[in-house]
Amino acid sequence: MSNTAQHALSRQDEKAEKAHNAACSPLYPLLLTRTANKSQKRLDTPLRKRIKQSLLHIASNPESVGEKLSMPLTGIYSHHLKYQGREYRIAYLIQQKNAETIDAIVILLIGPHENFYKRLKHVADSTQV
Repeated sequence: MSNTAQHALSRQDEKAEKAHNAACSPLYPLLLTRTANKSQKRLDTPLRKRIKQSLLHIASNPESVGEKLSMPLTGIYSHHLKYQGREYRIAYLIQQKNAETIDAIVILLIGPHENFYKRLKHVADSTQV
């Protein structure tokens, strides 16, 4: 077998391995609050597609995708994305009955960075986080 053929096979193996790893990583259930659902519906379609990709990424590995927030938003994670030069945020918390098992990911708020954390504080206070 030539080097070119071996290289092509190794690239196919890499693609197959990535697809297998993506399929094998657990997807935790996502729950959108009414506020998060309403706020994402106001965004344009291409941005909503990017947010959907980010939500799938969060669902597969919630603890490492977002950054943990500090007081007064302790226990909430924030995932950052950029779209057309603007910063957007997805705020979520991880529901766990015990330390080993994640039950669900609750999406609290989706929106532009401007006043995001002020709005998130209001949402967190009203949902008893």
